[in-house]
Amino acid sequence: MLFSNPVKALIGMYRVVKPTGKTVALVWSTEEKNPCRGIPLAIVRRFGCDLSAVPGLRLMFALGEPGILEDTFRAGGFHDVAVLAVTTRWRFPSVAEAIRTTKDSFPGLQRIMARLNDAERELAWTDIEKQLSQFDGPNGFEAPGEVLIGIGTK
Repeated sequence: MLFSNPVKALIGMYRVVKPTGKTVALVWSTEEKNPCRGIPLAIVRRFGCDLSAVPGLRLMFALGEPGILEDTFRAGGFHDVAVLAVTTRWRFPSVAEAIRTTKDSFPGLQRIMARLNDAERELAWTDIEKQLSQFDGPNGFEAPGEVLIGIGTK
């Protein structure tokens, strides 16, 4: 999902896979189905941040819309292509821990947030925490997620 040209990447994989061999790729589904990543990105967009300035952010969900991953595998030369949607869960003891982990493990977001001034950055993190709080409950923080697993045969 983070290749600037995923078709070219799959063509390269196709080239090295043995006849009748399979290639598998796991990518994020859509922003909406992955609020732990989607909500922060939507908020920085509202602050005027251009996500294309950080390539990984632009590409993160590029293959998540229906049909795109399947079409990409086919363009790479694969047949018997299947795409499986797999539901995931983001679990943390609290929303505060989810925010801390987001700050520590989402370098693209850190780079785009660095373009904001201090006051904007603080407002953005406050809004992110407020919106992610909807997933905080009696058992801690639990947010939905979804990945797509693409499989193609040479």
